[in-house]
Amino acid sequence: MVTITDIARRLGVAVSTVSKGLNGANDVSESTRALILKTAVEMGYAGRKVQKSGVRKVCVLAEREEFLSAGQFGYDLAMGFRTTAAQNGWQADLAPFQGLLSSQEALDTFLLRHNYAGAFLIKQPLDSFFQSNYLKNLINSAFPLVFWEEESNGPCSGSVGSDHRRGVFMAVEHLCQLGHKRIALLNGLPDFPLSGLWAAAYRDALEVLQLTYQDALYADCRGEESVRPFVDRLLSFGATAVLCAGSQASSSVLACLRAMGRRIPEEISVLGLSGRLEASEKKEPFTVVRQDSLSLGRAAFYMLEGLRNKIPMGRLLLRPQLILRDTTGPCARHL
Repeated sequence: MVTITDIARRLGVAVSTVSKGLNGANDVSESTRALILKTAVEMGYAGRKVQKSGVRKVCVLAEREEFLSAGQFGYDLAMGFRTTAAQNGWQADLAPFQGLLSSQEALDTFLLRHNYAGAFLIKQPLDSFFQSNYLKNLINSAFPLVFWEEESNGPCSGSVGSDHRRGVFMAVEHLCQLGHKRIALLNGLPDFPLSGLWAAAYRDALEVLQLTYQDALYADCRGEESVRPFVDRLLSFGATAVLCAGSQASSSVLACLRAMGRRIPEEISVLGLSGRLEASEKKEPFTVVRQDSLSLGRAAFYMLEGLRNKIPMGRLLLRPQLILRDTTGPCARHL
């Protein structure tokens, strides 16, 4: 079993220096601390608590604790990860980032201090934490890290996510098979990370399926006030189906069409592109392409195991599901 004496001997430094580096003491330089942590992880060092109890631990990290509450987007991700960890003999703790950020403690120090062998990081797109310098430093972590929907080029990190490009193609193909030729897209905000991907995938799908792209049938959603003008325009240009980026946009489009007296799906079909099951979808079910978050959480644990065993991992994309409900149907013009 590796001890701090072994680490000190490997590095040619005092045992006290290794102890200080592992515990984040202020009188050890950042470069020395990083070298000590890297060497400790590479040598398989475990803290005294792990050595005594034999408990193997990993953790789930989220910027805010509420992300992991029941009904929130991170709940099923964390549940899938934790249950799979337990089935494989690991304890997976929930460890919100608030304390870590406020203390500015290095992630490697935090993980080693709490005897974690690695972490699954869950974020919401555009969160300030994940745009900070703190994230940039994570790619140099000596610990195995798995990110959700956040690409990382770190030597000890990987990411899991949904194959959104494939999901958009599944959606357009489904509508095409129902006879729809003029398919519109109400995309997300221009600065939303997935919006560019959805837009490109939409145009690619139309081309593959030999359908014509029209600027009039595409728009970026800029809030509730942008829905009605877009719906008016797509109807005036003869669209018979519309893709909506996100469950909230889908619900807004459905409400707008019904308020106009349009019959769904007899006159127009509506299909949502969503990464997870949201409250709006539970309230008003609609045809949707989305990813099983429990499966993503399970995949994250197995990727973490691979990284721990020195298997170089990159980005793993799971195929989303097309869930059919009564908001899509045959194009009326082809009945």
